[in-house]
Amino acid sequence: MTDFWESNLFKKAKYKGSPVSHHIKVDKAESYKIEPIHFGIWLQLWIESVDELFQGEIATQAKFIARKMSTGQYIAMWNHRPDIFK
Repeated sequence: MTDFWESNLFKKAKYKGSPVSHHIKVDKAESYKIEPIHFGIWLQLWIESVDELFQGEIATQAKFIARKMSTGQYIAMWNHRPDIFK
């Protein structure tokens, strides 16, 4: 996870995985019960942590990227669910 964020915030090519595939696997393992509220809670905690620990352009960028990613990750995960869970 640290490689993922370092790659996104500092433009270092450290992360080589697929966050979407990880979210799809977790959603399946949890019987497709992950909902937008879970991403909202994560995002709230992320923003609070960034605000508490950092300031400046990269902190602002970290919050912006997280907002975009939380939406995109949920949509991608939802699109991979079997139809009976949509």
